[in-house]
Amino acid sequence: MTTVSKKCIQRVALVLGAICGIIGIVGLTVVPQFVERQIQAINYLGTDGNGTLNAVTEKWKAPKYEMNMEIYVYSVKNAEDVVKKGAKPVLEEKGPYTFTELTEKTWFDFTRNESRILYQNSRISFFNQSLSCPTCFLTDTVTVPSIVYQKLVDIAMKSGWYKWAIEAASSLQDESPFITVPVGELLFDGYEDPLLSKLCSMPIIKEICKTMGVPSRIGLFYGQNNTYDGTYEINTGRYESPLIGHVYSWNNMTHLPNSVWWSPEARQIKGYDGQLFPPGLRRGQVVDIFVGQIMRTIQMEYKMDSEFAGVPSFRFGVPVSMNDPTLKENKGFNNPESPRFFNDTSIQSKGALPAGFMDLSGSLPGAPRIYMSQSRFLNCPTAVREAVEGVAKPDPFNDDTYIDIEPTTGVVIHARRLSQLNLGVMAGGVKQSGNMVDTIIPLLWLRETISFDADTRDELAKKVVFINRTAFVGGVIFLLAGIFLWTVFILVSVVHHCSRTVAEENQRLIREDDDEEETFAEI
Repeated sequence: MTTVSKKCIQRVALVLGAICGIIGIVGLTVVPQFVERQIQAINYLGTDGNGTLNAVTEKWKAPKYEMNMEIYVYSVKNAEDVVKKGAKPVLEEKGPYTFTELTEKTWFDFTRNESRILYQNSRISFFNQSLSCPTCFLTDTVTVPSIVYQKLVDIAMKSGWYKWAIEAASSLQDESPFITVPVGELLFDGYEDPLLSKLCSMPIIKEICKTMGVPSRIGLFYGQNNTYDGTYEINTGRYESPLIGHVYSWNNMTHLPNSVWWSPEARQIKGYDGQLFPPGLRRGQVVDIFVGQIMRTIQMEYKMDSEFAGVPSFRFGVPVSMNDPTLKENKGFNNPESPRFFNDTSIQSKGALPAGFMDLSGSLPGAPRIYMSQSRFLNCPTAVREAVEGVAKPDPFNDDTYIDIEPTTGVVIHARRLSQLNLGVMAGGVKQSGNMVDTIIPLLWLRETISFDADTRDELAKKVVFINRTAFVGGVIFLLAGIFLWTVFILVSVVHHCSRTVAEENQRLIREDDDEEETFAEI
């Protein structure tokens, strides 16, 4: 190879390597940033130039997501032995009773030049027999701890007179710490309790029932079907894209009332509304979500990269530390008057529930001892699950709550929430409680799933995922090509330099030989 050829190869490799390297860097950095800026420019709630709602708002107003809620109810098989003999509750799991859910913004109003929006989100649940177990019907009966009875225990513990009145009325109505009701009434329809009606009609206790907000009908989700969970005020993202979905107020409050939770910090209303997230999410990010149903802001931390229906996503999940009562940041969520269900302080600290529980009493009518946990007591002390029989061992992979978000757009593509409602059951010294042992008995656990619709999936796949993947793959290929060409340039340069050095050395040796021959000839 001639010197001219080598120099030509060097120059070509140098120029092409630089071009490929620049294209690769642009594909890996500039293109994703450009896509993100374009998304930020159109990703907001509001109107177009002609005054009509933009596409984002139309989809937000009536999402076409597939939403289902599977409910598994626990029925106590040995209620009589639990009361008379103090036996451990033996539970039978029934389900799933599956409900198909629809949501729609029934009212919304833009404020502050469309920088904020007030809205109400209505949710309707329909029982779906085809997705339920073959033998699951809402007319099925289950035996569960009586929420009414436990509320009466609370009243009875306030004074001896109340205790006497409740014991007398309970005897007349044959009231028991357990009640057998149809599943449909336990969930959404609600049921009337004869004892509750009788007691709350008595002159003195009537005022107590009114003060404590004792409802006329009892149901775990009574009054929540075809209703909304409050009025939210959020950022539209029109002028501040990173703040889209950020909650400013709920039910016209910027802080929750003092009756909810036990510190000002715990009563803060902050974070996103759980329906809208900002574009450009990053790994390692922590996302706060305000949930009106439980009146609390929860944290969701980045868990892993995931994929659903061919669309890459970031998975955010609930940290184990969220319901750890020993942590300073969680003190405001601990009820200082929490009953003791376990004497072992390693299981239950004083003035708090065991780890893994959320005390919902302050956010529910009548303040019943309803405690929320993850399904099958995930992240709770083992002793809690062993206090009853019939609850399967939790599986962190199948019993955790998470949300999958497409990071470039902030669109939720899939979510799964698993939760369990439990009742704190106490004897309270009431005659009808017999030898019952204070314990936490699960009522039901549920699995809610949300999946994006086909139109959203296709739009993300074609407009976002394809461009990002093409830019990434192309960027990597061009960058590697640039590195290869620069390597060729360096190798050719080294070879050329070495060849030149060898040639010069040979020339020097030849000259030295010629000089020696001339010297010898002269002699």
